[in-house]
Parts: sequence; structure tokens; C-alpha cells
Amino acid sequence: MRSRRRRGSPPAEEHVDERWMASYMDMVTVLMCMFIVLFAMSTVDQAKFDKLRNSLATGFGTVASQKVDTASGTVVPPEYTSADAQGFSNLDLALKEAARLTALRDDMKSKLDAAGLGANVQFQINERGLTVKLVGSQTFFEPDRPELTPARARSLE
Repeated sequence: MRSRRRRGSPPAEEHVDERWMASYMDMVTVLMCMFIVLFAMSTVDQAKFDKLRNSLATGFGTVASQKVDTASGTVVPPEYTSADAQGFSNLDLALKEAARLTALRDDMKSKLDAAGLGANVQFQINERGLTVKLVGSQTFFEPDRPELTPARARSLE
């Protein structure tokens, strides 16, 4: 007796490197959604745009803020301002601060010069304030040690 062999199609090959397809399909889906939203907004309708903006803001967890139109007039109503108020000048405060920092710098410099350490320190006054720079880290620290030398610790006092 002859055994019958079933002839069928050969077993299908499995492709192990098709995982990229899932990411690709996700990206195409998101891209399609973006184009649908853009198409829906293609007609210029301010009411639709405001609804979409508020909906997206709510979805992302932020609250839509109100804007102040500064081009239409005054931001502060006149009843909240006083006519006899004097102007506030930042220039006066800046000049006082610069004078105070200069006096502080001169005081520190004179004390360092008296101790013989004036050459090891530099001063700079800028918009951040008074900056004191210790010149030459090798003169303040022992080699490979984090402690200040006793002679240089005096310059910080």
C-alpha cells in the first residue's frame, strides 16, 4: 500500500525583523491625525480656533490665559494712578549701589594691602555686583590638598 503524502504549501517564513512596522504605523496614524486637524482648521474661523486652542490646552493640563491688548490704550486705568506721584528712577538706585560697592572694594583692598596680600586678589564691579577673584589657586592651596595654607587663609578673613 502506498502511503499518500499530502502536498501542501511550504511553511511560511517568519520575519523576525518586522518590529519596525508597528512604530511606522503609529507614526503614520499620528501624521494622518495631524493633517485631519490641519484640514479642519484650513478655513479661517476664529471661533473654531479658540475652541481648538482651549480644548488642547485643557487636554495638556494648562489653563488658557487672557491677553491684555496694549495697543488699544492704557493698561492701567487712570483711577488706579495718582497724579501727584513722583517718578521712580532706577538710575538713582544704581548710582547708590555702585558707590556702596566701590566703597566696599576700596575698604577690602586697603585691608589686603596692609596685610601684604593685595597682589593676590582682583576686584570687578559689574551688573551682578562685586566679584572678588583669588589670583593663582596654587598660592592659596597646598598641592593636591583641599585645605588653605595658613598664610593664605588670612586673605579671606
